[in-house]
Amino acid sequence: MVVLLVLLGTSIAVAFTGSPYPPGSTPVFHGELAPDTLRSPNYSHPSSDPFGLAVGDEVKVVASTLNCRASPSPNGTLISTESNGQLGQITNGSVSIGGYIWWEIAYTDGHTGWSAEGTGTTAWLQNVTGTSTSTVAYNRTAAMYYAAHYWNVVTSDGYFWNGSSTYVSLAQGTSVVNMSGDDCAHFVSQVIGDEPHQPGGGLNIPSRVPPTYGEPGNAALGDMLINNGWAVVVPSVNDLLPGDVINYQWLSTDSTWDHIAVYLGNGTVAAHTNSHFGANWTLGGAYAYRFIHILNGTVSNPLQISAFAATPSSIPVSSTTYLNVTATGGTSPLHFAYSGLPSGCSSANTAALTCVPTAAGRFNVTVTVTDAGGASATRNTSLVVISSPTALQSLALTASTPSIMVGTSANLTAVAQCAPGPCPAVIRYQWSVTPTALGTLSPTGPGTASFTAGSNPGTVSLAVNATLNGTTKTAGPVMLAITAPTVTLSSVSVSPSNPALIVGGSLGLIATPVCQGGTCLPSLSLAWALSDPALGTLNTSKGASATFKAGGSAGIDTVTVTATLGGTVRMANDSVTIQANSSLVALESVSVTPANVSLSSGQAQRFTAVPVCGGGTCPLGIVFAWSTNDTLGSLSTDVGSTTVLTTGSGAGVVLLEVQAHWNGKTVSSATTITIAGSTAGTPSSGGSAFSSSDWWILGTAGLLALIGGIAGTLRRRRKTAWEGSLQ
Repeated sequence: MVVLLVLLGTSIAVAFTGSPYPPGSTPVFHGELAPDTLRSPNYSHPSSDPFGLAVGDEVKVVASTLNCRASPSPNGTLISTESNGQLGQITNGSVSIGGYIWWEIAYTDGHTGWSAEGTGTTAWLQNVTGTSTSTVAYNRTAAMYYAAHYWNVVTSDGYFWNGSSTYVSLAQGTSVVNMSGDDCAHFVSQVIGDEPHQPGGGLNIPSRVPPTYGEPGNAALGDMLINNGWAVVVPSVNDLLPGDVINYQWLSTDSTWDHIAVYLGNGTVAAHTNSHFGANWTLGGAYAYRFIHILNGTVSNPLQISAFAATPSSIPVSSTTYLNVTATGGTSPLHFAYSGLPSGCSSANTAALTCVPTAAGRFNVTVTVTDAGGASATRNTSLVVISSPTALQSLALTASTPSIMVGTSANLTAVAQCAPGPCPAVIRYQWSVTPTALGTLSPTGPGTASFTAGSNPGTVSLAVNATLNGTTKTAGPVMLAITAPTVTLSSVSVSPSNPALIVGGSLGLIATPVCQGGTCLPSLSLAWALSDPALGTLNTSKGASATFKAGGSAGIDTVTVTATLGGTVRMANDSVTIQANSSLVALESVSVTPANVSLSSGQAQRFTAVPVCGGGTCPLGIVFAWSTNDTLGSLSTDVGSTTVLTTGSGAGVVLLEVQAHWNGKTVSSATTITIAGSTAGTPSSGGSAFSSSDWWILGTAGLLALIGGIAGTLRRRRKTAWEGSLQ
């Protein structure tokens, strides 16, 4: 069965698992032949039961046979067929489906499922509660609801254990996420108990610290359930039902139950104050666990093992330890049997077994206690046998490197020295890093760890503690420097390469430094120089770019740029040819090719400006500017001798214009592009469609034209006046 709890807008599915015990005989279908006519999950719960049954009652089958099903329905999967006289405990209900009233019953033969109570005036179940010496009624549904409602907030009595041996009063429902405290036993007491403001499972848990509710001790709460006969210790988590509890022993060096949590089923738990709900029951892994099953019904004198330990639990070979068992309840006489013992020790029918091991190792010893009626209980304890007494003598810590860059890692190694003999593997290491904001430190194995730096430089202090047989040694701190990435200057270049211009003309130059290890830092410096200042002048006010203006004489001037970063110097040279025959060459016209083309919507087309000069070949310093008269098409660039027009989704006619400027003269030309709806990528009638292989050509030509005319991005629109140094 799945109970869906909706709390504060959040849906939490709580799975109620079936019985953990082995199934009985092969089921035989019998009874409940009416069709399942009600399939709605909104079950009907009768206000009163005609046969006087309720959750917590012990019942007996009074029909010749009675079906036990996986769900409260005549069509539910058949688990078993219970015979006349079979006893059980009602754990959930009632549910009205298919013309029957159903109860979930934990039968004493190990089967748990849903059975119908009867039909008409004929009862199939009889209430036999009160026929034994003591009873306990436990509402698992209410306990699970309470756990789901309060797992991350202050519980219904309005108190919270703050970790300083005192309770603080807080408003019910206040979030405890990330709060510091030890509220676990207080929380579990209310989940399984009968707190007046909002009852949980209904057990009468007394309040030892009024006005707070419940038992504040983890071990004491588990002991109370067991000693009152309300619960028994079972061998494993698989023997628990939702609403049972688990005690945790964190360390092997003591025998204290340090924590307690509510079992939710499917291997998950709820706990305070770490705000767990649906977490794995191991919660990081403890040294030992006590699985406590609340019996949910009639208990006369259950057999249980309340304590089992080896004293001492760690001994040298040939030394003596005593395995002591405390068993209560059951029918006398009790029989004791031990397994998992080391060599030299043998099982005997005694509650106090003397053991003298002859071999070293770590042993998980199990004791099984059986009473005269055949009931049994088991419990485990750990025994460590060492070849000789070993003590931790010293501890050293080393780092794989004294410094690392941000975002990288360093390995740490702790080396322990023991005497006599080598250190055993049971040494416990505890690592620390200060400050924690600069990175994370994670164990990678016994005595090894890895530190990973964050994004900020700085210095961290790393240390480690090692503990063996109650002795602790500390190593460190080791200081580890975290540095910013190292950036080095590898080269510098000047573009355009080997340009030419006329006497009196201007030319833009760009210096491009290249660095390794990251972006060139702002501290990089650039210096420009000319080999012959008489041939021209350099304007270097923009740092990475400069403007060369030719003088009145022809010749070749060499531009040198020097880049410096962190003591590293790189140089680049570029020759500028100054043409003296500027009066013989004149810009006469410019044309666009292809001209008057038709394009489809979504198509890209490359266009080229072709200048015509009189008196000789057109020089390299001509500056081009492109524009359109309509938004039907967009230009990838509006400078350079080449542009790409990409059409949109509309149709119409676009006028594409180019202007060419050189030596104080501007000429222009325009062409029309007819745009019609068609498949994108179809070549136009005026030339080939633009392809990805043209990007390099476009970028190179545009860059040469841009550098030859101006520094930076020159954006011109139709009918815009020319400005600046190009006049």
